[in-house]
Amino acid sequence: MEIKTELVQELNHLYNKYASQSFQEHILSCLEIIKQYDFDDKQNMIFASYALRFLFVLKAKLEENVDLTTNFGNLLGKGYTTGHQRKKFNFREKRNQDEYEEEIDFYIEHNFFDEEYERLQYLATKYRTKLSGDEFIAKVANSNLQKAYFTVFECLDNQELAVRLQIIAIQLLKITVTDKKPYNLKFESLMQLLTVIEKAREEYLTNYNQIFR
Repeated sequence: MEIKTELVQELNHLYNKYASQSFQEHILSCLEIIKQYDFDDKQNMIFASYALRFLFVLKAKLEENVDLTTNFGNLLGKGYTTGHQRKKFNFREKRNQDEYEEEIDFYIEHNFFDEEYERLQYLATKYRTKLSGDEFIAKVANSNLQKAYFTVFECLDNQELAVRLQIIAIQLLKITVTDKKPYNLKFESLMQLLTVIEKAREEYLTNYNQIFR
């Protein structure tokens, strides 16, 4: 089954299981972005696989009736694990609950949600330089300008997906811990990032409409 289909199924499962309105709103936003997410892009595929794996092991931890067989095979998380960590993704390898908790700890320690956000931030910044500066007016007639805008919009959407997926993961992780303060602090910082993303999207959309509409 495709990663896209698996990810949509996991998010729909979470939407139906947890009735919190704010939680469900984050899921709905993710599902909308996934509709246009470029799964043919290698880096996007690696991140989507990582996010799916994280959601799967969280479900295994939170729901006792989950089959702990790693039926996604070694496609998932491959881009994020090396050496002895790769054994976690052997096809249909039986794992016990303790091993899943170790895997969750590994994912928390190596926060690839943040890493993906920073990767996209670097990419977006590179293209934003084409949309400003002394040569901006001269570039208006250049067809590459429109392409640069589209790339920035795509980066912003993908950043939003990375942030919202991490928010979903954090809200699930909070169920499993006594000390919720670190997760609450991270949640607040992620909500601030969403505000930054939305503001940037509005500014670039306004500029785009002034030039091309």
